[in-house]
Amino acid sequence: MTEKTNAGNGRGRPKGFTLVEVIVVLVILAVLAALLIPSMVGWIDKAHKRACEVSKAGLARDLQAEEIYQTGGGGKLTTSQLQELAQTSEFYCKQGGVYHVLRDGAGEIQVVCPLHDSAYTFDMSEVIRNLMANPGSEELKALFQSFTGAGKYIDSTSKQGTNREKLEGALKEAGFDLQAQGVQSWSFQGVGSGQFLLYWTTESLADYPVGSQVKVMRYNSRRGTYTAGYVTVQETQLEGKGEYYPVLGRGDASWSEFTDIPQSDADKQQFDAIYQVFGQMPAGAN
Repeated sequence: MTEKTNAGNGRGRPKGFTLVEVIVVLVILAVLAALLIPSMVGWIDKAHKRACEVSKAGLARDLQAEEIYQTGGGGKLTTSQLQELAQTSEFYCKQGGVYHVLRDGAGEIQVVCPLHDSAYTFDMSEVIRNLMANPGSEELKALFQSFTGAGKYIDSTSKQGTNREKLEGALKEAGFDLQAQGVQSWSFQGVGSGQFLLYWTTESLADYPVGSQVKVMRYNSRRGTYTAGYVTVQETQLEGKGEYYPVLGRGDASWSEFTDIPQSDADKQQFDAIYQVFGQMPAGAN
């Protein structure tokens, strides 16, 4: 009796894929995934950023309209008030949460996403220069004229003087709440002939003992330059009376430029370039 076989007609081959075929398919899928997934992630990120930009623009429009409504178009809300409005707004970043609301040096509302935007930078000297050019009152004009004389200072840490209150009041009227803008300590120092030095920092002097150094941004109005560096914390009295309080040091003897990162003359003409240096500096030293 002859045994029948399927040899020669292909029917004897087991059904399914061989191991080699499975491996080839997996390799192809892995290559496709390696090519497509980064692109898909990039598309998703771009879509999120576009949605964030639309939401930021919506919040900015709402805040501008609310500011006009509340002030009658004749004033500005402070950055703290604007931030409170942002907390309850329908406009926010679905990934980054509630937006930060600040003002730029010219006083315009800036909406910043904590996730999609780079760190916000604030040029306090631009605000001061704008106030000096347009003081808005004879009292503030006289204040600037007086305190740009040599040896006269206004410090954020002064608890007794009315000049600090006047200057901060003018800043708030212009829409600036300095602490909300990230400025913890500052010193306006007259150098004569209508010129001044301005120091400001994101550090609180309460954290630094007298004699220690704190990092600052410095603006020299005579030269029109910015520099990042350190000043020594000193203490003083208001017109030689009352309690002592800490201040950002006086004059060049207390000042040192940060040299670990070069700051060229061209860089010093640009706030953004020097603020990047400031952001990379160690906070200070005791």
